[in-house]
Amino acid sequence: AEGAEGEGEGESKPMGLVAVAPPEKPKRELPKWVKPRRSVMVSQRVQDIITQNYGEVSEAFLALDMNGDGRVSLRELRAGMAMMDWTSGLTEEEIDRIMTTTDTDKNGFMDITEFLRAFGPHPVAREEITAGLHTLSRSADAMRPAYLGVKLQRLSLNAVDELGMFKQLLFVDLRHNLLTSLAPLGMLQHMVTLDASCNRLTRVLDFRGCQHLTQAALRHNLITEVNDVSPHRALQSLDLTGNEISHIQGLARNMALTKLILDDNIIVQISGLENLPIHHLSLRNNRLSAVNGHALLGPNTIYIQALQTALEQSFDEIDDAFLALDANMDGKVSRKELRAGLSEALRSIGVRPGDSELLGSGVEGPPSDEEGFKAWFESRLDELMGTLDRDGTGFVNAREFTSLFRRADEPVEGSGGGQGSGIRTLTALEFIDLSNNPIQSLKGLEGHPRLRGVRMSGTAVRSVSELDHLEYLPMLEDLDLAGAPVCAPSGSAAEASCFRMRAIQKLLPRNGKTKLSVLNGVIVVAEERVASLNYFDQDDLQYMDTKRDDAQ
Repeated sequence: AEGAEGEGEGESKPMGLVAVAPPEKPKRELPKWVKPRRSVMVSQRVQDIITQNYGEVSEAFLALDMNGDGRVSLRELRAGMAMMDWTSGLTEEEIDRIMTTTDTDKNGFMDITEFLRAFGPHPVAREEITAGLHTLSRSADAMRPAYLGVKLQRLSLNAVDELGMFKQLLFVDLRHNLLTSLAPLGMLQHMVTLDASCNRLTRVLDFRGCQHLTQAALRHNLITEVNDVSPHRALQSLDLTGNEISHIQGLARNMALTKLILDDNIIVQISGLENLPIHHLSLRNNRLSAVNGHALLGPNTIYIQALQTALEQSFDEIDDAFLALDANMDGKVSRKELRAGLSEALRSIGVRPGDSELLGSGVEGPPSDEEGFKAWFESRLDELMGTLDRDGTGFVNAREFTSLFRRADEPVEGSGGGQGSGIRTLTALEFIDLSNNPIQSLKGLEGHPRLRGVRMSGTAVRSVSELDHLEYLPMLEDLDLAGAPVCAPSGSAAEASCFRMRAIQKLLPRNGKTKLSVLNGVIVVAEERVASLNYFDQDDLQYMDTKRDDAQ
């Protein structure tokens, strides 16, 4: 029939003329990393249509699945969209693009998981849970086969009520969703591990009934404070990295807790951990200025106190002062911004040249003439920038600024006191990581005989004498101070290895009592041990030989 039709068309054409179709313009293909903008707009229109016609996204899927086979074909999608809203104006090409984008496994159909993932936040569906089940074994009572784990990642979930029906689950993974509450998980009585990182949670484990929960990870959520976690008595490991927690509380009665991770928060002081059996404690990238309690950065001079007074009278919170100084809102304060802000703050409390009452007198005080006062202020500002800007970038970040201008006797909310207990009562501590905090001293680490690893890289430790606090830790094997000023390159080759040699000589027998085997991430070899004694141990024969005066 096709051949006949073609012959008919050929006969109707005039003799001697050949029909030539106009050449098609080549389509310009976008790079793979560029998403077509129109597809996003089309998907949004589909979401709007679904929202207008159905209460839940899953209901829309059931309506589109006209033959009830659990999947939606292109023909069903076209018919269904026309029935939902015939005025939507979606073209055939746009509907084809929707199917192509949504059908991730490229089998020509959309299943419930692909549909829900594509068209917005939704409560978890039974089909999604079924697809995510893994680890087939026996139920908790060993009476019947059961899946013990479920993985529900990147599904745009905003509720998990249906998950409570799968009571035999032990391992639950809910990462990268849009959850604001975990209350339905209280029905999973046998749950052992939970990972709900990268959601929108504001509370820590806000459910009861899971008596066997031992590990929980809630990284990168919106948690600002730790609520009471005592209902989870079996909890052994808690990871709260990447939240906005300012102080530690709510853990006092979790006597099984052995691992606590609070990296990348805004904690200014360690407290609220009294007598807990913690073995592993990590508080990287916070605002700690001391291991125990709080210490001022830089010298505690009258000048620094005057700046504190000025900022306290001008702003309700030190964090507000930093935001005010950050004029270009780039998250850091330059020397120019710091100078302008502090000058205005001092003027606001009435500081004038020669003001000895607020800024001191004598050699350290400001001159009485205006030009001399300006030079004095610039000199103090240089000292201040030198104290804060440890890496020499010319900028001060929020953590360093807050640590400097917070008073040593200022109470921390929820800590029960101004100084806080720190880690004094953590007698079982084996590993601690306080890297990238503006801490200047290792004081407070002594008195922990089980301590094996100490990570203090990127801190403000400047003196080799700080190692005196670690000399008598008999189990210490791993010490990391990389990036601290004490490890900074020296001006001469003779002093370049001074810190490493001195650290080995101080910490290893015969002077120290540690078992140091790794320093700044590098294994300590036997040759270094011998060299450290030869150069720095005054009782060593080689050392005495280097000091001999042959002229005598």
